[in-house]
Amino acid sequence: MSKPAITLWSDAHFFSPYVLSAWVALQEKGLSFHIKTIDLDSGEHLQPTWQGYGQTRRVPLLQID
Repeated sequence: MSKPAITLWSDAHFFSPYVLSAWVALQEKGLSFHIKTIDLDSGEHLQPTWQGYGQTRRVPLLQID
């Protein structure tokens, strides 16, 4: 059984303190994860391609596959 892939979504400028909190928690637990960014300033989170990721369309978002 393989470990699930974890992706932490952040705003493009890494400005959110909530993203930082999630990042610290993942680091402290020693979990491997990837970081992906989304540009909130340009409205990228309002595009249809982002619709499936979260109901609130906000960050942080943890995606576990």
